[in-house]
Amino acid sequence: MDVGAGGNDLRRVIGDPAQHHRRARARASPRSLMASSTAVVDRLRAHIGTGAPPISATHLRDRVRQPARAPSGPPARDGDQAMTVKVGDEIPELVKHPTTRQLVQYAGAQGDFYEIHYDQDYARSVALPGVILHGLLKAAFLGQLVTDWLGDRGTLKTFEVSYRGIDQPGRPYRCRGKVVKADGRDVELEVWGEDPDGNRTTVGSATVLIGE
Repeated sequence: MDVGAGGNDLRRVIGDPAQHHRRARARASPRSLMASSTAVVDRLRAHIGTGAPPISATHLRDRVRQPARAPSGPPARDGDQAMTVKVGDEIPELVKHPTTRQLVQYAGAQGDFYEIHYDQDYARSVALPGVILHGLLKAAFLGQLVTDWLGDRGTLKTFEVSYRGIDQPGRPYRCRGKVVKADGRDVELEVWGEDPDGNRTTVGSATVLIGE
């Protein structure tokens, strides 16, 4: 996993993300995965006082994908119209409003139970400002930005991101992108995620093939 520029500073705070992922995987063996998921939810209830019912695997699957809010209006996705793009075109912004509950749902679905994603006290004990978003969840948000814009009018060929900073639940996460290269049906995109202060905390690129 590439944490990009400033990665050494980020690692000093939270360590190597790959090590976190391996630790979480080691703790979540197949026999204990359901028990671990239940424990995560119980701990979240203790922190935020929710009386929510138990979260099932089906509920996790259905709720992790959060509807987006696009201030500039919904992206054009008319499959009957040809898609024409040019360098400089911006992808309609996608704004996510992640919550701690969503992070727990994602942890249960993905199997990453590292405490910095749901335990406020633990996150602060390792010098974080609080619970932070999973890197792969932020990548998924940016992937949705591209596929919502593309719709059925093309195919996503490549997609990659790297992480430049942390994001927290309760703060808007803005997904943005623009066309940086257009060569016939082959289109290259620059994508990024911003915190409320306009800092690019996740950056990446995607290539798409327009048309059939």
